Amino acid sequence: MGIDGEDDAAATGGAAASAKGSSADLKRRSAAKKRAEKALQQHLPGDTKLVAALPDPEQQEALVRENERDPLDGEQTWPTEEELAAAAGGSKLRKRRLPAGTSEYQAAWILDDDEVSGSDDNDDEEEAVPLSEDLASEEDYGAAAGDEGDDDASMMGDDEEAEQAAAQRLREELKAKRMAEAEDAEYPDEIDTPQDMPARQRFAKYRGLKSFRSSPWDAREGLPAEYGRVFAFENFKRTAKRAHEAVARATDGSDPCCVLPGSWVTLVLADVPAAAAAAVLERTAAAAAAAAACAAAAAGDDGMSLDAGVTSATGAVPLTVYGLLQHEAKLSVVNFSMKKAASYTETIRNKEELLLVCGLRSFTGQPVLSDDAQGADKNKMERFLHPGKTAVGSLYAPISFPPLPLLAFKVVLGQKPQLAATGALRSCDPDRLVVKKIVLSGYPVRVHKTRGVVRLMFFNPDDIRWFKPVELWTKSGRRGRITEPLGTHGAFKARFDGPVQQRDAVCMSLYKRVFPKWPAAAQQQGGLGMASFA
Repeated sequence: MGIDGEDDAAATGGAAASAKGSSADLKRRSAAKKRAEKALQQHLPGDTKLVAALPDPEQQEALVRENERDPLDGEQTWPTEEELAAAAGGSKLRKRRLPAGTSEYQAAWILDDDEVSGSDDNDDEEEAVPLSEDLASEEDYGAAAGDEGDDDASMMGDDEEAEQAAAQRLREELKAKRMAEAEDAEYPDEIDTPQDMPARQRFAKYRGLKSFRSSPWDAREGLPAEYGRVFAFENFKRTAKRAHEAVARATDGSDPCCVLPGSWVTLVLADVPAAAAAAVLERTAAAAAAAAACAAAAAGDDGMSLDAGVTSATGAVPLTVYGLLQHEAKLSVVNFSMKKAASYTETIRNKEELLLVCGLRSFTGQPVLSDDAQGADKNKMERFLHPGKTAVGSLYAPISFPPLPLLAFKVVLGQKPQLAATGALRSCDPDRLVVKKIVLSGYPVRVHKTRGVVRLMFFNPDDIRWFKPVELWTKSGRRGRITEPLGTHGAFKARFDGPVQQRDAVCMSLYKRVFPKWPAAAQQQGGLGMASFA
């Protein structure tokens, strides 16, 4: 279900729905309106019958947070006879290579490679929980079990050793993060080709580009299933302008249903779940009790205000009710400009969990960091948020409209949250391309004018044939191509557009689009996650 086209918005997946909805929705909204009128008349004291505003079923926006995606909405073709035959043949028993003269009984004891790897994993799991190695016999075990005092002392010593080991691991992890950030700043995007698996399998999702700036990339290609649950705008700026104009009409008195600032009003909410209503009543009762308890202290000359006394004495704060602009209850891919705080010295990795505070909203998220290239159709993913450099963080979040500041905090269990980054809302655009770049490097061992033999980029000839169409480049500015593999250890011949020096490095750039991580189910159920968005 999408957003009305009149508001320049549409869902990324599924068919667009009408703004008025179906007849069942109209009946439901009409019934809700009648219940609200009845409840409002009951709550008004005495002869007061002034009604400031009532919900209009035709103009009321449905509280839809996620788009209802149809899993069968995509293109589906009937399989061919060859595909059916291949699928039927795949269920047959796989032939095994056995030495000559091996009987069936002997073949049952010969394990395949997959079975051997699985048995190794099981052995590791068994070794992860070892038995008591210091108890060599049953007599030693009985003697150890009888000495409870020694056990208590040893347990206390073990706890201290465990705490020291945990602190040591934490220091090592922080040191490794700092080293990785420094290495990324010195050698950006460079990685080593794995030797334990083929490169064509490790980098199967990557592709080569002639030019990162001008090569085409379809923004609707290969989208994950989560993109069918979010909403997108055809014109985000125009929708934001209309939303702000509606707020201006509601506050300046031109809207007949507006309530001027400073007015005392009674809000009547319909169709509220019992659990949510109980939580609201409990919170308001706690805040009222705390205010009554602090009234005497606030009336004195101790310099403490009523609000400060309520918060410091009991931790309960008054319930705050605020309104949302149009579409702000829906989810989309929100982009924030972020800059690392000067007071934060730790590293901020890509997709690191942060507490994001945007005005009255606060939620946890794992933003995907990318560079802030103005006017570019593709944005390179950043592995770290470097000091003094502005990046863009993309994540699944509620729709918001600028101007909206951002404060990002790093929350560690048992410690005070630290301000990690600051920024502001940039846009709500699921079509923004965030591309991860990796660089494979090799070194020429023999060169002759524009030709050379390169090693250490790949380690088998099949990978060389797979990546042969991808363009090569050197750090001195030359461009080239792979001509043919040489030998069986990963060397290949290459030709460049100019003379190549042997001290130069030959590189290959590969690209893959990355997407934000969908919030976990625990975040959606409560706390600072998706449930506290609105």
